[in-house]
Amino acid sequence: MKFNKKETENYFNDPVEERYFTYLEQRNIVSSKYIQSLREGKQGVLQDNGIVIADEEYTVECILGSGKIDIFDLIRNNEIYDVSAEEGTVIAILLGDDYLFLKPNDERIYFFCRDTEEVIMVAKDYQELDEMIEYKEEE
Repeated sequence: MKFNKKETENYFNDPVEERYFTYLEQRNIVSSKYIQSLREGKQGVLQDNGIVIADEEYTVECILGSGKIDIFDLIRNNEIYDVSAEEGTVIAILLGDDYLFLKPNDERIYFFCRDTEEVIMVAKDYQELDEMIEYKEEE
């Protein structure tokens, strides 16, 4: 993942506090690659990018973590979107309020379209998601 360092520093706490890992564990999130990336501090606002989901291009705004404000915080976002532990855990927000999430006991990454409430499997795991995101050239 390629993060916008300035915006990430403004909106995220570093390092990610242990309570976030406890939260993921309580929600049965088993994505070792996602959890490891958070342990390495890989959270924040992404550089300008695109990802194709069901033949549509989207932009991944941020990877949630220890946010200084609610919209970037992993725990608060799941409360705001009212996503139960049984449904999954929101891990990334796309431009326009759609999101990516993990289901309990599942490595796969899913997309949720807020307009249609459609759920689409996007990647077999967090590493594949990372590889799918294409970053725009800086001008």
